[in-house]
Amino acid sequence: MNNSLVELVAMIMFFISVTALYYVFILGPREAVLYEIMECMEGDNSQEAYNICHEKLRPSRASPS
Repeated sequence: MNNSLVELVAMIMFFISVTALYYVFILGPREAVLYEIMECMEGDNSQEAYNICHEKLRPSRASPS
């Protein structure tokens, strides 16, 4: 097997791994929080409703000390 082909496959696998980890640890939790806030807002799309729901849900997401 050609050395450059092995390097190409390794780079593709590395890229896929980094992308999957980014989704699992960054995008997934962020999306879950945003859906919780949207559910709390109940159709009110104002900035004030967002801020109220964000503050209301913040303690439930905090890590236990």
